[in-house]
Amino acid sequence: MKRFSLIMALTMISGMYILAQKEQNNWLFGFNAGLTWQPPLRTVNAIGMYGTPNATLTNMPSIIPNSPIRTYEGCFSLSDANGDLLMFSDGITIWNKQLQPMPHANPKNGTRLTGDPSSAQSGIILPHPQDPNKYIVVTVGNNNANNLAYSVVDMKLQNGLGDVVAGQRNIKLIGAYGTLGETVTAVRHSNKRDFWIVALGRGTSTYLNVWQVTNNGVNTSLHSHLLIPGKTRPDWANGCIKFSPDGKSYAFVNFDEGRLNVGTFDNITGKLLSIKQRSLPPSSYGYPYGVEFSKSGKYLYVVNSPQRIGDNQGSVLQAFDFSKLLGASNLETVLPVKRINNARSYTRNGGHFGSIAMGPDGYMYINNFETSSTFVITNPEDPANLKIYNLPNFLGSGKCYWGLPSFTASWFRVEIACPRNICIDKEQNYDIRVFNGEGFQQLYKITVDFGDGEIKTITSPVVGSNIVKYAYKSTGTYTISLKVYDASDKIVPEMNSYISVKVTSCTLPINPNIHMSNNN
Repeated sequence: MKRFSLIMALTMISGMYILAQKEQNNWLFGFNAGLTWQPPLRTVNAIGMYGTPNATLTNMPSIIPNSPIRTYEGCFSLSDANGDLLMFSDGITIWNKQLQPMPHANPKNGTRLTGDPSSAQSGIILPHPQDPNKYIVVTVGNNNANNLAYSVVDMKLQNGLGDVVAGQRNIKLIGAYGTLGETVTAVRHSNKRDFWIVALGRGTSTYLNVWQVTNNGVNTSLHSHLLIPGKTRPDWANGCIKFSPDGKSYAFVNFDEGRLNVGTFDNITGKLLSIKQRSLPPSSYGYPYGVEFSKSGKYLYVVNSPQRIGDNQGSVLQAFDFSKLLGASNLETVLPVKRINNARSYTRNGGHFGSIAMGPDGYMYINNFETSSTFVITNPEDPANLKIYNLPNFLGSGKCYWGLPSFTASWFRVEIACPRNICIDKEQNYDIRVFNGEGFQQLYKITVDFGDGEIKTITSPVVGSNIVKYAYKSTGTYTISLKVYDASDKIVPEMNSYISVKVTSCTLPINPNIHMSNNN
């Protein structure tokens, strides 16, 4: 059996920087703040904190100038497969890549969305499962707005700049338990095509609510829900929810009640399977607000932030072994691997931890509350030996507060693009495409079985477009199957895909009753 390896060139900047999650390459947040991981990148002088020595950090994101966004909290953005900005939002307005409002998501035109800049997670963007030119924008307001809705953006509109589709704006999701506000996210179905939208309902009882997104679009009727122990105040601010990179676990914090909640999720059925809680009481170190998983999903980082601007509060950063949280019968007994108490009194030059988010470079970023500075953790997979830095004036003229952009977990999928009708003995291109996003773990290899005994192998790295050439030797109908392997060389069955092709002779039959003559 003939085999060969197609070795793809690894795109690197200065021999170090790898773009592995380009849909996240542009962040627009805070007051006129923006960061981009698109080249050219920059070198910054970093101030080491809590035992970390000063350092010079290379390949750091550059500033996006003239960012129009002004939001204390809620914000979300999306870039294309090449890392170029597509759109961003505060939950009310959607701006395009030229930093201009889309006409049908512009409050000045009376076309605002249902989100709010003071919502912890005012919205999130997910790709439409059926149409690669369309995106689903989910939005929710602050406190007890109870207005969770979605809008559809078609990037073919406005000469390729995108706009909300007429008649598909602010379509309400129904059936939720509790009052919706502040907290929403989305995670990919195990089939790597569909999605689940997850939002927190608060009140005398607290719930997590789930809706399904399929090729047919958003099912606005509630799919499932989970009762969470304890009550919450729907008229208060709230914290964030994040899913693990594999989409099978989640964590969120209640800002007002001071609780960390963790549990498991069946991303096949859309059922929330469990919930456990640990107290993180509000104190002089602020209120629990931000959560983020390390790329491996092994560690969970939790941030307490100041309650409001001007408060004389500190902040705290804690890193937990997530498997211990899930496995413990009593989460109160699980101590953090690392805890950093930031007890500095409030000043305009701060030192307060705001929201926390994983960057596409594998570093974890934390807002330096109400400043143009940012904290960065360069080794989030080793919290016991945490390296944390302050980056002064990292945002230029921009300023950050609580919020950082939200992204959908676990986007990446594998597909094959080729004609369905193929000629025998003609070499054909088969494009094996790896679509990557948040939660992307670099794959080890993909095998392409052409169904006639021929197998070809694409080896790491396998990001983006991978062209395999092959010519069938016999006519017939064949099933081309892709098998995907992770970094441990273990097959990832839910990533496998199949396509059928028909191979014909492609020659015109000659009618023996037709005679050709050579007439001069």
